[in-house]
Order: sequence, then C-alpha cells, then structure tokens
Amino acid sequence: MKLLLENWREYINEAHGLNTTWDNLHIDDVFKITGKSCGEGKDCIPYTTDELQLKLKNKPIVDTLDPVRVRAANPKHPLIVVVKGGEYQYIMDGNHRFANAVKTGKDVKVKELDIEEYNELFGVQNESYI
Repeated sequence: MKLLLENWREYINEAHGLNTTWDNLHIDDVFKITGKSCGEGKDCIPYTTDELQLKLKNKPIVDTLDPVRVRAANPKHPLIVVVKGGEYQYIMDGNHRFANAVKTGKDVKVKELDIEEYNELFGVQNESYI
C-alpha cells in the first residue's frame, strides 16, 4: 500500500510539473517572475498551437515526449517561453502541455520570460544558453 501511495504521489507531481527543476533552480523561482497562473504575474498571451509553433525559433518535438505525461498534462495552464530580442526562443516550461494541446486541438496561453530574467535566474552574465 505504501508503494502504491508513493507511486501515485510521484504521478501527480509529474502530471502537474510542480517538481520541475534545472540544476539548482526550481519552477517556483520562475513563477516568482512570471506568476503561476493567468490571474497573477505577467499577462498570458493566447495562441493556437500553429501560431506558437511558427513563432518559436526552436520548435518543440512533441512526438518524442512520454505519452502518459502528455495525456496527463493540462494545456489550460500557461507555458513559459524564453524571449530574446523580441523573438520567441523555446518553451522553457510546458512542453507536455503543448504536446497535449497539439494532440487535442486546444489553444495555449504563454507567459514570456525575457532573456535577461532567464540569465539572472541561472546566474549567467553577459551570455545566454540560447
């Protein structure tokens, strides 16, 4: 029973992406800048998946993602996209939500994270990982 509960807890966290981390950075650190939902922080910008795909410099590859996580992802939660010089670079957070939206024909909402904010989060000076 304990193993079942632990596996269920892990599944719930995976489905909601609340344990997303990059090195020593947690998704909550990003939310402090962008806000977690469309009702807080930066504005949400609505897109069809086709519109967003055209805007992104680095296109997401939706067919290689874990299909279980894609089905569990909820595209109503905003995606976080890194922006450099006004150009959308890539989806930093929300690739499974984007894939779900593509497969189900739903629209998405985007919160923009400027490259300077990105660099500050990751402690990068004068350069970016992009």
